[in-house]
Amino acid sequence: MSQAELADLENEVFQEEADSIASEQPEIEPANDNGEKEGVVIVATTLVSAVGNIACRRANVASLSDDETASLGEAMASVAMLYDFKMSEKAAAWTGLTMTAVAVVLPRLEQYKPKETPPTPPANENHAVELKNVA
Repeated sequence: MSQAELADLENEVFQEEADSIASEQPEIEPANDNGEKEGVVIVATTLVSAVGNIACRRANVASLSDDETASLGEAMASVAMLYDFKMSEKAAAWTGLTMTAVAVVLPRLEQYKPKETPPTPPANENHAVELKNVA
């Protein structure tokens, strides 16, 4: 068998294998549009808002606009809907609450400045109380 015939045979076998693998791949079904995507969009948008605000604050850049947050949330939800990940309504609600709480509370924590505490006395001063034996 010549080198050219061997190369043709390898290409033919490779193509048959590729066609076989491609025929076994399931087709991507469109997202179930019975309100499931809307819930995923809400969770994704909340996540984008929380993480985006934190990241923007840390980087000292302007916060995401509402349109930017919505666009990123929609895009994230579209990707998430491609995966077979199921979350109960309770888990989704708790996740949403947690992310919203972080988005609301964290900026306030970053602005928190603790009250000044009184200075500690120098180590040389003796502020101990003497106890006398009354026996």
